[in-house]
Amino acid sequence: MIRDVNDEVRAAAVFGPDQPERFLAAWFGSPLRDAPQWVANGLPLALVDWHRQVARWDSPVMRQNKVPFQRTMDGDVLLVGIENQAVWLWGVRDDGDNPMVWERANDPGADWTETGEHLDEFLWHFTLVDAAFGTRYGLAANDVTSAGHERFTRAWAELDVKPWRWPGPNGTVWTRDRLIAWTLVNAWPGTPVTAASRYSIIVGARSNDDLAHVDDASISWDWDSRNERQ
Repeated sequence: MIRDVNDEVRAAAVFGPDQPERFLAAWFGSPLRDAPQWVANGLPLALVDWHRQVARWDSPVMRQNKVPFQRTMDGDVLLVGIENQAVWLWGVRDDGDNPMVWERANDPGADWTETGEHLDEFLWHFTLVDAAFGTRYGLAANDVTSAGHERFTRAWAELDVKPWRWPGPNGTVWTRDRLIAWTLVNAWPGTPVTAASRYSIIVGARSNDDLAHVDDASISWDWDSRNERQ
């Protein structure tokens, strides 16, 4: 059940050593059970801790993308994140408890590039993106001008995430009024960002009622969950 609070999502979304537990408690409500005592079994400790925390809720934490539960290798890289259609991969290259995460397109010969995030940071970031992108309740627009993107984001607080190359440049995560948003340039990874760039804006909410906070955003939404039969 969603708790009636002022804006706990905004405070809970900030990175810290108790993530993703803090964000998930704000997004889904109090956990239903204690974290299970799983053995690492060849996985980095940060990955095991993430799986232990998400197991405390019945609501699926990852609706869009996937965090492997079993040891899954791509050559000498252990996969820690897989895009919904497996077009993009994230992985780690060493056996530390909290190694750096790399990413690449799932194409033959594509190079791995460093994300700048340690595994615990990446998994927090991945969780936030899925809250926006994989939600039942939300909004999406795929052809917003740079000026429209700037106007939209003025009322939001930007979270300190490292931008991935996928699925396009300038990816940023935002919060406001019990909402999560993910904005990025709607172009191929590596495309230069200019004043002519067009943006995708994805907003995730815990309920349709919360979406009223962005009704004055002057965005023509391609998808609005309030228009669907629930």
